[in-house]
Amino acid sequence: MKIIYINKKITLTRLSEILNINLSELLKIFFENSLFLNKNSLLSFEFVKNICKQLFNINVINKNNILPIFNNKLKKKRHNTIFVSIIGNVNNGKTTLLDFIFKIKKVNIEYGKITQDVYVNYIKFLKKKIFFFDLPGHKLFNNVVNNIINIIDVVLIILNYNEKISLDIKKKIIKLKKKNIGIIICINKIDQNKNLNKYFYFDKEEILISAKIGFNIKNLITKIINLYNLNKKYFNFNYPGFGIIISTKIINKVIFTKLFLIKGILKINNFLFFKETSIKIENMFINTNEIKFCFSPNIIILKKIQIPIEDFFFIYKKNTNDNLLYKNYKEKYFNLENFYIKTDNYTIALSFINFYNNLKLNEKINIEKIIIGDFNETDLNYCLNFNCKIILINVNIKDDLKKKIIINNLFIKNFNLLNDLILYFKTKYFFNLIEIKKSTSIIKNIFPSSKNKKIAGCVLIKGEIFIKDTIKIYKNLKLLFKGEIESIKIDNKNVNKINNNKEFGIIIKNFNDIEIGLKINSYEYKNE
Repeated sequence: MKIIYINKKITLTRLSEILNINLSELLKIFFENSLFLNKNSLLSFEFVKNICKQLFNINVINKNNILPIFNNKLKKKRHNTIFVSIIGNVNNGKTTLLDFIFKIKKVNIEYGKITQDVYVNYIKFLKKKIFFFDLPGHKLFNNVVNNIINIIDVVLIILNYNEKISLDIKKKIIKLKKKNIGIIICINKIDQNKNLNKYFYFDKEEILISAKIGFNIKNLITKIINLYNLNKKYFNFNYPGFGIIISTKIINKVIFTKLFLIKGILKINNFLFFKETSIKIENMFINTNEIKFCFSPNIIILKKIQIPIEDFFFIYKKNTNDNLLYKNYKEKYFNLENFYIKTDNYTIALSFINFYNNLKLNEKINIEKIIIGDFNETDLNYCLNFNCKIILINVNIKDDLKKKIIINNLFIKNFNLLNDLILYFKTKYFFNLIEIKKSTSIIKNIFPSSKNKKIAGCVLIKGEIFIKDTIKIYKNLKLLFKGEIESIKIDNKNVNKINNNKEFGIIIKNFNDIEIGLKINSYEYKNE
């Protein structure tokens, strides 16, 4: 029996790619089984699991359950390596805690003193090698955080001393408990308070700390080791070597990519395999020392190597039929605006891709490319050839390239923060709207018009249609056109709306390929 792997939610378009079934054919199959969906329908895991079993005899497995690390006594234990994640709301002191542990001043170099990268470092304490992951606190980076949490042994939840317990924190604790991850509640900034007796009474370890002055930090690390010893995780050695991409930085116009090798051995001239491509490793560094191979777990730096914007990499060649591989394919029934995005930050790039892929309603933009690095002549030529709009996030661009962009009348916009970019797209392209179907009509006749256009003679099957509505025209479940109404007529008189199953004529802006039998649906869009 065939097996496919999906996330908790998936669009119908993405499902058609995984099943290798044409989207229109899949819509037809669902329609014949009384399932009325469209290409943007967001399907739950349980729905996909049941329907694939019934219609195609295919087993569906949740990707989130295919983890590199398992609690299974048949696997090999890890004894001396601990993975610790630090999470909390923005400005709760996560990065300040790492500043004290590692004797650095990372907080002073972050944009607005808010973590936008994944940061990893380690210490050795009581014969244990403890890796600390500082994860972005902003909700825009939630998908990045969730992927890394899957490999973690202990999570430190940083709370301000005067902070109220939010529902979001309680939900995180419930999710972590289900994943069998150790939790320590760190009540921070107690140096700003005289009363040291406040506790939150969670069913978990709690400790009062001050990340700023280092109060109780040694006891915190001891707690981490004790908690890990109670619940050690296991490696599945049938799983290939793998790791995560931590960050990418541009220093003196050179790209440096930091990887965290979780399991396996990596050597020079090995390949890192991603969903669609593989990258040859031509150099590796640990700190500033160039190396020829390294053992896991370890932090590795690659120089002058462009890495795809993805979560994980693997150190083996995947089967080309692997259903975890995919190719971003979009059916373009109407013109999309193409965007070419360059950023200096890997985590921002990955988070924006997650935002883009999770759009419930996107019929306006296409992300042609998103790349790490400064904007150069090659990028400009690509944008000219494919008519792309240019988006830059904290990226430098030379004055001569700016002049060429202006001369060629290309769109360009700069942003400093991911939140600003997402807000721009939501505002400009109405991604915060939901689609509401208002009516269905069938074309019964075709009449000539004095404006060299055709009038579609329609019958309203159900609902009401208004002159300001957006319409979609379908032929055998395939979307032919999306656009606006030019005019609605009854007995050669213009009207603004039709109801009560009436017959009417309609002229459609920028569409004249009228055929008898085409279906016209009308929609309106409202805020979520």
